[in-house]
Amino acid sequence: MIRAMPIDFSIATEEQLVRSRCFGQLTVRDIAEHQDALAADPTFEPEFDQIFDLTAVETIDIDRGGTIALARRSPFSESSRTAVIANAPLAVGLARVFGAMVQGGRRDLRVFDDVRYALDWLNGG
Repeated sequence: MIRAMPIDFSIATEEQLVRSRCFGQLTVRDIAEHQDALAADPTFEPEFDQIFDLTAVETIDIDRGGTIALARRSPFSESSRTAVIANAPLAVGLARVFGAMVQGGRRDLRVFDDVRYALDWLNGG
């Protein structure tokens, strides 16, 4: 049986922006596979910013240790910024742990509850 990946993404090269959308049950394996898919995409550049939307996630099966491991293997550079869209307490908490760990806390990551605010922040507002 082929397992559908609960993360889809699009890369807007003109905007230098990756939009990732998660849904259903989310695991460490899912995010690791997503990171690998991004790194393998010929249009991806590590300096691009990212919107990582967790609002359609139903369950998260990722602990703090898994979050730290994912942060250490992120394909994004220190200069990129990530706007996480989350409204569930667990998703918000894990995003904050990820933000503290990614690039040793040197990469800018913020959590928002609305994509409009996230885009405004990524666009310098």
